[in-house]
Amino acid sequence: MKKFLLIVLIVFGFNIVNAQFLNEFEKGFNVGFKQGYCYDKNVNCLSPLTPLPPLPSINESDNSFQDGYNRGFLVGKSERDYDDNAKYNLTPNVFKGYKEPIKPNNYQGSVDLGLMTTVLQYKQSLFDARADWIQQRIDDLSTLNYSLLYQQDRKLYEENKSKIDNFISTVNINEKGQVDWSNSNQFAFHATLLSNIEKSIISSAYDARKNSSFRDEQNLNKSKKIDELTPTYKGLLYFQKAQEYWGNNNTNGALEQINKSIEVDPNDNVYNFRGIIYLYGIKNFDEAIRDFTKVIQMHSTFDSISNISFFYRGMAYFREKKYFEAIKDFTTCITMNEDNTDAYFMRGLAKSFLKDKIGTIKDYDAIIEREKKAKPTVYKMSTVYNNKAYCLVELGKYRDALPLVNKALSLNESESFIWDTRGEIYYEIGEYEKCVKDMSKAIEINIQSENSYYYRGLANIKLGKKLDGCSDLSKAGEYGKKEAYEKIKVNCK
Repeated sequence: MKKFLLIVLIVFGFNIVNAQFLNEFEKGFNVGFKQGYCYDKNVNCLSPLTPLPPLPSINESDNSFQDGYNRGFLVGKSERDYDDNAKYNLTPNVFKGYKEPIKPNNYQGSVDLGLMTTVLQYKQSLFDARADWIQQRIDDLSTLNYSLLYQQDRKLYEENKSKIDNFISTVNINEKGQVDWSNSNQFAFHATLLSNIEKSIISSAYDARKNSSFRDEQNLNKSKKIDELTPTYKGLLYFQKAQEYWGNNNTNGALEQINKSIEVDPNDNVYNFRGIIYLYGIKNFDEAIRDFTKVIQMHSTFDSISNISFFYRGMAYFREKKYFEAIKDFTTCITMNEDNTDAYFMRGLAKSFLKDKIGTIKDYDAIIEREKKAKPTVYKMSTVYNNKAYCLVELGKYRDALPLVNKALSLNESESFIWDTRGEIYYEIGEYEKCVKDMSKAIEINIQSENSYYYRGLANIKLGKKLDGCSDLSKAGEYGKKEAYEKIKVNCK
């Protein structure tokens, strides 16, 4: 059951993963994605690059190839619904290519009610996909601006932040209708505006590094070969090249260039960037921890740079399942900034894996208290309400959990795991018909939701629909719910 959804912001998109660091879940995800994408296609089907494997949900295991395969198969089947040839490459050095949903088959504009419904569904999916893409770009730009300019030049940072804020107020993502994202011209226009802001951030970041003496040196260096340049200038060129490789999904190339930059001009920015490459690209969490620790050691007092490093080191510890160490780093982030809701979320998630349900609930409450002013990058508020609700479920407080999961659904009805949570609550309080309805909705969104089949099967048996119930239990077992076979032995003789 996908009870805990972690949405991790990655400054630049990537697809290349070093296989030697993959766990069994991630290996299964990669295989499942390719087979899901090519399901029912011809033998010559070529799947796109496999996306970053997600974290296992609460009932999945890093050591389960089958769990990863099931998740990857579902994602692959979803990916095949997109048009492989339609991509926007507006800023290829930073932004991932955008893929359009496939248009309705044989659409010629004829007036047919069934076809009109299909076209409207397509326009809605196009609207939602593009709005989500724009929102991700905004998040990426905010992080990019902060990481490059906050310490170097606060004035330039504020100027770029103002540009981003103005763009947000113009498009107003959260209030549909201000921009018609299904209109290709409007979408391309606003995506180009984002591209220009991104270029402005990078340009101003490099300007901030170039004081008057550096500019003189730059002019002198124009006629020199790279081996003749000063370490500072050479390091900056390697750093810039590393960013370009990273933005183009060339993880190994980015690592090679950032290593050269560190060799000639080691500083906190390049160590931070290499830590991100190790964390999200190479997935060598030990090396990521070393780099973020190096940055922390460079700062004798807490500041924004060390705060970022504590957070990313906490993420690396979390991915290594070193939850206690992760909790300490996220706590440091919160000590430095009590409104860092991303740190509260990650700390709560780490506590949940250590079975500290009360502590987890307190961290989710801290996020809810700051909901109106929070600007999350690693979670959605619907997930926070759902996660708190499920902690209460695990404590047996089903009726206390119900209002929270209702709130989660009022914020987001597109996640199967939220419907699944409410369906399980309804089963536990004896509302079997409501359980069947919610679990059916969860299965409609995620056809491989084994927990949804499991509880729908049990609820159908309670309602006297033994054949339907046993069929659902069998499906739950097929998708990996071991408990289903024990229930089959008892109920389906």
